[in-house]
Amino acid sequence: MKRLKICLTALSCYPDVKDGASYNIRGIFDGLKQRGHDVTFYTGLWNQTLNTPGIIQLPIARKRFIWLPQFVAQVARKVMTNRFDIIHSNGSRSSLPLILTNQRYITTIHDFGPFEAKFTKFPIMPFLERLNANRAIRIAIVSEVNRRGIWYYTGEKNARKSRVILNSIASNFYPQPERAQRLREQYRIQGPVIFYVGRIAFYKGIEDIIKAYYHVKKHIPDLTLMIGGKAELKMQDTYRIWKTQYPDVKFLGLITPEELPAYYSLADAFVTYSFASEGFGLTPIEALSCGTPVICSTLAAYREVLQNHAIFVPPQQPEKLANAIVDLLKDESKRKQMVKDAKPLLELYTPKTVIDRVEKIYEELV
Repeated sequence: MKRLKICLTALSCYPDVKDGASYNIRGIFDGLKQRGHDVTFYTGLWNQTLNTPGIIQLPIARKRFIWLPQFVAQVARKVMTNRFDIIHSNGSRSSLPLILTNQRYITTIHDFGPFEAKFTKFPIMPFLERLNANRAIRIAIVSEVNRRGIWYYTGEKNARKSRVILNSIASNFYPQPERAQRLREQYRIQGPVIFYVGRIAFYKGIEDIIKAYYHVKKHIPDLTLMIGGKAELKMQDTYRIWKTQYPDVKFLGLITPEELPAYYSLADAFVTYSFASEGFGLTPIEALSCGTPVICSTLAAYREVLQNHAIFVPPQQPEKLANAIVDLLKDESKRKQMVKDAKPLLELYTPKTVIDRVEKIYEELV
């Protein structure tokens, strides 16, 4: 397609903030730049300066109720004083400056946490999600499950203007047995390993994973559970309690993107067990790419993304989760077969596929 002048807006950008939404929009930025588009990305500065041409990190005071108005005001000035062929926001809060300045824009909606998981006691977030969906001219979504969510929560009209772009796996996610062995020696691990990595949030089912771990240890005493990720603000007290209450669980904190493939490769099984608010599920795809079989909850997004290449357990049932872990850890041939069978599936989640789909949306509008 022809070279476009594109504006991306997002509250955060990977790796300044390491979550799925930030990763997705950073991948879109990189892919569009590689295809020759003129891309400007307005985002907040939270933890580290990126020094990447085209990414403009806006200074923000990290205080509740202050950072959002600062972000909105700064981005609004930028979009009003520049002309773009395409403006693409990453989520409802990133769309606020576009709504307030009456811009024509595309938005990405990743999940329906404000509706499903009650992230806030204030009703403003569900209202903002609906407003964003109504005002956007196209909605980029990461799975068909999201289309059904948009229909249910915001209406049929918005579902019809939604387009699936998927998520992609970075090129460094592949089996790394030598690095995994070094980790095994570093942590003095003797037996099998189950691993979770992701946001430490209440809806992620992490406490159920811990409960299941202790059930499994009755059958596999040398089992190790490793948990990676940063606790959200609301979970920090709980996280500190866990670290004291469960001393034999290895709480790893934030794992860098460079280190993560080695941890996936170390694990005998990857477990992710959310009970709400998953629009895609990138970590199980990364785990499979690194040669590690997956056990996850029965959320619709996991079933769509993983198809039949995981073991699915109903959420919030740690005893059933424990049984699934025991069965998988005791069957090496099954673990190997699951990884082998998943290889065609992983070909769907490449950066090229995502950027092809994003450009197709843009072509509809220029």
